[in-house]
Amino acid sequence: MTVSNQVVQLNHEFDSHIRERLSKTNATILFCRMLAYLSEYSLAIKYFQRLLRVLPIEHEDRPNIHYQLARMYRFLSKHQQAIYYFRCAKLLQRRGLPYNTYEYGMTLASLGTVYLKLNDSKRAVCVLEQASICYNLVSQNYNTETIFHFNRLSYAYYLEQQYERALQMLNKALPIYKQKMPVDHPRHAQTYHNLGLVHRAMGGNDKALVSYQ
Repeated sequence: MTVSNQVVQLNHEFDSHIRERLSKTNATILFCRMLAYLSEYSLAIKYFQRLLRVLPIEHEDRPNIHYQLARMYRFLSKHQQAIYYFRCAKLLQRRGLPYNTYEYGMTLASLGTVYLKLNDSKRAVCVLEQASICYNLVSQNYNTETIFHFNRLSYAYYLEQQYERALQMLNKALPIYKQKMPVDHPRHAQTYHNLGLVHRAMGGNDKALVSYQ
């Protein structure tokens, strides 16, 4: 059971995170993200493609439009199109470094997710490690996005048979999840699942069983 004051704190942190994300999103992008939340991915793609046609080539929203387009294609499992637009977003965002380092990290992390879907673990590890640098995880200023990043990178390490690094990442992630996320959050379960995979691969079947349970 979670006591009420902890629930209030969790809700406050989540609300603050959402407000921060929305404050960096203009109305044009927000409208299309709402289409995505409604699973209207094809409509969102048409809308973003139209924006790319009408906006000036140096418009400040173009990197984010490419990023959002890539996400829509990823949701539709059109991975090659997703990779193309994530790469476009990455190139455009690179011009604004270091001021948009966090957004650049999100693009790298999302690109790594697509590589994981394609079982290209080597490329996934490469871009996810770059995302870790952008997120500056050593600062311990964790939010929802950076917490989820632990699962992505640990799974990439597992696929690359870098079990010690995966285990280190997961052992670091668990206390953060317990502190920041509800105990029944699905990503919490994913952390234990990844931990079970790593323990089993390292021959620790008893520890793997506990994690799976």
